[in-house]
Amino acid sequence: GQSFRKEYSQLGILRGKLPTNISMTIASATLLEHILDNICSELQLSKNLAIVRLTNACPNVALSVRTMQHSDESKADLCFLIPPGATSPDDIPMTLIYCNQRKTTEECVDRIRDWAAKQGINVSCIAFYHALIGQVRK
Repeated sequence: GQSFRKEYSQLGILRGKLPTNISMTIASATLLEHILDNICSELQLSKNLAIVRLTNACPNVALSVRTMQHSDESKADLCFLIPPGATSPDDIPMTLIYCNQRKTTEECVDRIRDWAAKQGINVSCIAFYHALIGQVRK
């Protein structure tokens, strides 16, 4: 859609210069029907194009929301992530934590690593991911 990235609207120009037998793949995690229609129009895609829709349902992923009991600065509400008695990375359930700011993400990881280290756990299993990490980590 036009509200996402203006540069994408120029793909129609590129599409027009390519032979008609060249395939094009459009992927999106959240492509609404009216936006798909707009994209098809902008890129002058054939009316008989193949649309593949896959679910993003992940039965092995659960959402958990917790009320904070401690100050934000302490990050103590995250200590449950390192279970009592954990001694290795295998004892820590795979967990994703979403933060609104990169700085908060890094602060959370630092604190969780502190707790893991106190239990003798190799902290390399605890990492953050955000837009400014290097290509090697990505």
